[in-house]
Amino acid sequence: MKTLAFFFLFASIVLTGCTEKYGQPADTGLPEINVIKALTDQSLKNKEVNIQGSILIECSSGCWFFLKDGTGHILIDLAPNNFTIPMKVGKKARVSGTLTGESGEPKIIAKSVEIS
Repeated sequence: MKTLAFFFLFASIVLTGCTEKYGQPADTGLPEINVIKALTDQSLKNKEVNIQGSILIECSSGCWFFLKDGTGHILIDLAPNNFTIPMKVGKKARVSGTLTGESGEPKIIAKSVEIS
């Protein structure tokens, strides 16, 4: 019986994957954009978006990181929504948040981060 219980526990872990979630639940209904669109499309300023890529550089305390995809990189700021992530440089990340352009530099104020 213990073997069967272990098998089901192991299977559920494998099938659900190893996605780590931080912040609020992700909003899958938001527009999916890439970095170049975030940097150039002014109509997206102050809009909520989803973006994914790899973590390029990360703050040692986990309060911000740069996300890169095949089109460039952008700052992801976690501090305004009071959460952090552990060191995950090189890992794939999916971010939901608000694209801002304060000081002329586009960045995303993250509401959620999923790392796989």
